Amino acid sequence: MQVFLSTGLAIVPRNDSDCEAFDSDFPAGSVVDSDADSSNMHFVAISPKGSYTTGNGALELKLQKPDGDVTAKDGINDKVGVGATVNATKPMSHGKVTFVAETPKVAGVVSAMILIGSDSQDEVDIEILGGDIDHWQTNFFATPPGSQPIFGKFGGTHGYNDSDASSNHTYVIDWNQDRISWSVDGDEVRNVKESELPLPFCQTHYPTHKMRVQMGFWDASGEAGSASWAKGPIDWKSAPADIKTLVHSVKVEC
Repeated sequence: MQVFLSTGLAIVPRNDSDCEAFDSDFPAGSVVDSDADSSNMHFVAISPKGSYTTGNGALELKLQKPDGDVTAKDGINDKVGVGATVNATKPMSHGKVTFVAETPKVAGVVSAMILIGSDSQDEVDIEILGGDIDHWQTNFFATPPGSQPIFGKFGGTHGYNDSDASSNHTYVIDWNQDRISWSVDGDEVRNVKESELPLPFCQTHYPTHKMRVQMGFWDASGEAGSASWAKGPIDWKSAPADIKTLVHSVKVEC
């Protein structure tokens, strides 16, 4: 993931019509496939059929082992698993999003609970690496077109008061035009104020466009930088053939 430098990005005003509150613990049928009518649904899967399930108190995001043998060389795998991605159907320009989730201990996999631009590349991230479940990571991006990449500027790494990411935890992203706050289990761990970002990042590098909730589970083994970051690549000789992460609920408050 990366963020880009540009100038002249306007701040988009917020109002209550730009956020729709809802709460879901993912009963059966609460997510539809991308080829179905999602106009009256809160969630749509943009990954292949069979990559997720709902019901039993959770959205189960799956990562399926690639077909055939997987060969590791120079820190990457020659094949990557197919993971799940589920999007909210309604974008918002501000809001507080609460995720309750538990994630697996498998090096090379990434569980992501994020806000992502509906018509831009803005992002606000929570990511948990299967190779480092004692920590979770936060990040944010604003990527106007016609820009140059800047790497490693806006991320943070945080611990837990007890247990690790394989247990249920409550994660929160609270975003508006002035600041982004992240918390876990009721404790704020990071607060970024748009007005306090160092130049030249102020405003230009703060997410201002509408974003939607996205939950994803992916294999970081196919590219050297991503594989190293995720403590991978995945060792499919020891990993389960069908790895999963569980999102027990999502709540959006406006």
